[in-house]
Amino acid sequence: MKPSEKVTDKMMLKAYSNGYRNNYEIAIVNLTNTWFNSTKRIFTIARSAGVGLELRDRYRDGSAKFLVYIGCNCPPYEHLFGEKDIAFIEADPEEIEQLYADNEYMKSDTLLFTYDGISHYRTTQDICYQTAEFDLELLLEILEQKNQQK
Repeated sequence: MKPSEKVTDKMMLKAYSNGYRNNYEIAIVNLTNTWFNSTKRIFTIARSAGVGLELRDRYRDGSAKFLVYIGCNCPPYEHLFGEKDIAFIEADPEEIEQLYADNEYMKSDTLLFTYDGISHYRTTQDICYQTAEFDLELLLEILEQKNQQK
């Protein structure tokens, strides 16, 4: 598993509970074609309807898996972020599955976004986790360009 300067098919976001990050919480989103198509569709529909003006406008989305590290030391994935709250990573599916197998995780419940595309994932199970904010509109544009180049 290694960080990438370019957008990859795996996005890792720092996650917080009530504004704190106590156990190296993260969320991983697999940016598959299915994710791209459904997210672009709902974002486009919401914007045309004027929804998404505040981060309270949401739609159900279980694409992000929140992971809580249960080890004692700093987890091996933490260095992938550097000083940022978001990292695109190159990893085999087995590496990601091993992270889930070794730690506690839960799926997101919603994706919240503003009209301008500032977004974050959230879960309401047990502890309310939410990811760092990211620019959904920009991410969708980059992925669309990558898809057109294929």
